[in-house]
Amino acid sequence: MEKSNLSFPDAMGKFYHSKTYKALQNTENTLWAESAGYIADRYYEEQEEAQINK
Repeated sequence: MEKSNLSFPDAMGKFYHSKTYKALQNTENTLWAESAGYIADRYYEEQEEAQINK
């Protein structure tokens, strides 16, 4: 939220529609067991990659 200068609802909506969030919902992988910082880093990498690929 702070890094992207979005309101909490907007930041959560963006996260809920991300590949990172979809990966968290898959209980067969171990992303859910990682730290919040690690998950946030994966999300930020996903966002940066999306900006590059525009």
